[in-house]
Amino acid sequence: MPFDEETAALVARSVLDRTVHVAVGARALEVRGHAAVLDGRLYPIQQGPVDVLRALAREPGKVFSNADIRRLVPSLTDVDDHAIEMAVSRLRRAVPGLDLVQTVIKHGYRLAV
Repeated sequence: MPFDEETAALVARSVLDRTVHVAVGARALEVRGHAAVLDGRLYPIQQGPVDVLRALAREPGKVFSNADIRRLVPSLTDVDDHAIEMAVSRLRRAVPGLDLVQTVIKHGYRLAV
């Protein structure tokens, strides 16, 4: 079934509504779909890790516990802490050489500011 213009516009608005724009230090970060765009460079990221990045990017600098992340990321609602740790690890590997996500020992994770 082909998309009509109304459906295409709805899909486009949905994607834009989920896009997060934030400054990370002097860098511009955009989280959209299955990717992050940092200073114009596209980094493809798996769904779980990009969802974690999107949650952290909505409030840069705020520390999110594993419970907070489970609450904010629907696909991680029923997982244990190890699954969240793995999502963060995959996120870090997807955007190598940058310290986008910081671990705050015994508290959680935050997006670097």
